[in-house]
Amino acid sequence: MSFTLFVSIALILAVLFSFAAWFNTQVIIRELTDMKKQLHLKEERISSFLDHDLNQE
Repeated sequence: MSFTLFVSIALILAVLFSFAAWFNTQVIIRELTDMKKQLHLKEERISSFLDHDLNQE
């Protein structure tokens, strides 16, 4: 009983902490974007083969 409870609590905490980490990452990305705009930096985008549809002709 206690082992199942411990595992359940650990899984719930893992989900909560992963959501908090994702949210923190989004805040950091938003702040970096704002800094780029304030510094008048261009957004450089490196093209990838994943950007293009391989079925296009």
